[in-house]
Amino acid sequence: MDRPYIRLRDVPRYQSNLVYYIMLSTKIRGRVLVVLFFCCQSLVAQTYVRVGPSVLGNYSPWFEEDVYLNIGGEISAEFSLAKKITVNIPFAAHYGEHKLHGDVNETVFTENRLVGICPEIRYHPRKRFKNMFYGLGGEIKHFKSVNFHPPSNANPRPFLVGWEYYLGFSIGQNRPYRRGVLTPYLNFGIGANANEYPVNARVGFTYGFQSNVKTKKRFNKSKSWQ
Repeated sequence: MDRPYIRLRDVPRYQSNLVYYIMLSTKIRGRVLVVLFFCCQSLVAQTYVRVGPSVLGNYSPWFEEDVYLNIGGEISAEFSLAKKITVNIPFAAHYGEHKLHGDVNETVFTENRLVGICPEIRYHPRKRFKNMFYGLGGEIKHFKSVNFHPPSNANPRPFLVGWEYYLGFSIGQNRPYRRGVLTPYLNFGIGANANEYPVNARVGFTYGFQSNVKTKKRFNKSKSWQ
């Protein structure tokens, strides 16, 4: 037996309004999800995943104004924001050793470990992911120094742990190499007074691969974009 057909005007007013708002919210929600899906797909399609080595130089005015070198590398993802603007989010880790300042015998070495992220916005004067770029961003690093002062019987491996914050400026160049992009760069960081190392510089290069996700354009018979 078929169900009787009920017209919307036969439903009480408060019920018809409720049905209307439910249908409207469902429709809006569906459109928002579709827009977000295509935005994310477009963003991923213009993403470079990068990896490469780098050398981090930390300058400390507190310890004889020496520059301490740390060797490490980074892995990052660079997303496209506009025609000439990208955002690069690298995860970097560095390790270095140097003679302990004040150690007369020069037998104790200080070990430094720095791990953190260095997000920055890059401006490409010509075209993104090609030629020169200039970056502005920040650095947040977790710092651990072992044997930062002479060890003793009570404390044979003294260590110092903390966080360091920097404002960073960078310059680099993207050069196509085989199926990817080779990017040498130079980054300067100016930190807060509370940092163990107020100034640093990072030089290195990365090799990037573009994401394999591709968006497809639809074109109908009337030669109009859908």
